[in-house]
Amino acid sequence: MLKLLKKRNFNDIFNDTFGFIRKHGGHYFLNYLIVNGIPILLLLLSIYFLTGTIFNSVNLGFSPGSYNTNPFENIELNSMIVYLVLVVVIAIVASLVQYSYTPVYFTLYQENGGTNFTAKDIFNGIFSKYLGKIIIFALAILLITIPVAIIAGIAIVILLITIVGWLAPIFIINLWFSMSFIEYLNSDRNVFEALGRAFSLLWIRFWDHVGAVLLLSFLALVIYYGVSLVLTTITGLVVGSFSSGDLLEGQLVLSFFILLANQLASVFMQILMQISNMIVYFSAKEEKENISGLDQIEQIGLGE
Repeated sequence: MLKLLKKRNFNDIFNDTFGFIRKHGGHYFLNYLIVNGIPILLLLLSIYFLTGTIFNSVNLGFSPGSYNTNPFENIELNSMIVYLVLVVVIAIVASLVQYSYTPVYFTLYQENGGTNFTAKDIFNGIFSKYLGKIIIFALAILLITIPVAIIAGIAIVILLITIVGWLAPIFIINLWFSMSFIEYLNSDRNVFEALGRAFSLLWIRFWDHVGAVLLLSFLALVIYYGVSLVLTTITGLVVGSFSSGDLLEGQLVLSFFILLANQLASVFMQILMQISNMIVYFSAKEEKENISGLDQIEQIGLGE
């Protein structure tokens, strides 16, 4: 088992992030697929059918014998609205489940002293035990998005003189929100108290903790855009080989697989960032509260 409550420096954040993936990656990713698989699949299918409705309608408009001056007039509006509503609703649910998965997983990991829990426990945590808190937290974050975005925007403008430094405020805010979320789930504090608590934790060993998270986030971003670049190149080559008659149908099928690959790359990027955020949270919490040290003292007292 990887000890979560542990004081860490810059190198320790790296080592324990990849150490966690190396030791428990199989358990983490298997349960991730079980819990998140259905929402992600439903989202991809709804996007596929929405895209298919538009493509088929446009294709009909350009078909021989069609006299429409605007091919988009053939779009099946009712079907498109249904699929669009499905995409939005499923996207919200899938996003909440994905965002909640890692904090709930690490909560169970800490409570059980390792990976002695199942996908059912994670599912119950998200959709039963913590559901109310998850919804309240999401709504609270929406309320503070505008002021936080304004502050982040100012910081981004200032940092635009650097090549990639302007991304730092985004990653730091993501770290702050992640730490706030797990603090909110595991305490009696309200959302804004949890945000304040996490903000104080954010400044503990700032350069070690935040520096490591920023570097890991940049690494995840490079991997994501690397995959996107490869997919774009392959798309150009494959589309160029289609005949004019099969172009739209081929693009539809290809767009689905590209969407799937992009989604997988995006999920990997989010997972790497979320795991490093959790490692930093437990490290900062131990640094501030010395929980492990107090537990050891209590154990000594019990043994006398």
